Amino acid sequence: MSETSISLSKIFDGWDGYQTSILHAIQPLTHDQLIWRTNPKSRSVGELASHIAVGVAFWILPRISGATPRGSLRLVWLSFWLINIGIRMVIMEAITSLTWLLLLGRLAEFGVVIASVAGSWKRVKSFGK
Repeated sequence: MSETSISLSKIFDGWDGYQTSILHAIQPLTHDQLIWRTNPKSRSVGELASHIAVGVAFWILPRISGATPRGSLRLVWLSFWLINIGIRMVIMEAITSLTWLLLLGRLAEFGVVIASVAGSWKRVKSFGK
């Protein structure tokens, strides 16, 4: 086994422990606990977990060959803007009670899921292939 594969093995083992810790911390939380914020400008636990999941997918999935090894940068930027716009709309709904803001905010957040999956799909491979 080469030195590179040994060091990568240590990184992935460490990351596995980290992911497991996050999962065990979040799994027992209720919906209210996941959406709770310390103040209107901060992110909730659920939003932080989503951010970590999308970031991990972007950085840890295998690269594809070609000029854009991580996939479409347009989809990455679309995800970035959609999540930030969606979060702000949800916060504004809480302040103004305009329910259409909540709907648009949640649709924008759902768009992040679609854009992230679309941008990462080509990079998903079976383990060991």
